[in-house]
Amino acid sequence: LIVRKAERIIEERAEEQRELQSQLDQAERLAALGQMLAGVSHEIRNPLGIIRSTAELMGSMPDSKEGQKKLSGVIVEESSRLNNIVTEFLDFAHPMKPNIKDCYLEEIIRKNLHFLDPELSKNNIQVNDNLNGRSFKIKADPQQLYRVFLNIFMNSIQSINGGGVMSVNVEEKRDHYLVNIEDTGSGIAEENMKKIFNPFFSTKDKGSGLGLSIVRNIIEAHQGSIRIESKTGDLSKGEASGTKNIIRLPRKK
Repeated sequence: LIVRKAERIIEERAEEQRELQSQLDQAERLAALGQMLAGVSHEIRNPLGIIRSTAELMGSMPDSKEGQKKLSGVIVEESSRLNNIVTEFLDFAHPMKPNIKDCYLEEIIRKNLHFLDPELSKNNIQVNDNLNGRSFKIKADPQQLYRVFLNIFMNSIQSINGGGVMSVNVEEKRDHYLVNIEDTGSGIAEENMKKIFNPFFSTKDKGSGLGLSIVRNIIEAHQGSIRIESKTGDLSKGEASGTKNIIRLPRKK
């Protein structure tokens, strides 16, 4: 009995060692990848800026024909999209340290919803929240938290087809806030749930696949955490589907 117990303890410790080694290897690979991305992104950004400014200049010239203006507009639009991807690469490679200051959580959320109002209306999405003039003071970087919520809201909007509901609820706990963002979208397949925070993993046709990785990095830099629950159901059979984001952020001391 003692031998079997010792063998079990040894095997458990060996498994823990293998898991720690795997995490270390993953961290080293991501660090190397981050260095490469930073170098490549810097090299891309300068010529990309020149391409965009040249296209804007061509489109604004007095003798530009309508066809030229349309093509210039396409170049500007695609350059902006690529620049956003390059920015995400740089943010992943060199995360910015939060600029902590006194701010209000509800103001950051409201600012996001106001910005996204045209998209919400276009996609027939109803937003429910429990803010109701409540105030949630927090010590955080408002710009970084704005980006966190914008990314999550956009994911919800893109997952809702043909109208739906997005709910935003803030719970005030003793030493932290819980922000629950839930949608009635298509949900995330079970086989993808373990990959959603992996860098470059995406189920979308466009995008870098770094959105949720950066979201988690920002939240963890604020000493918080994020957890995602999701289910996919057959709407034709009346089965519910959707995704719930649970964000925990420390309150202002």
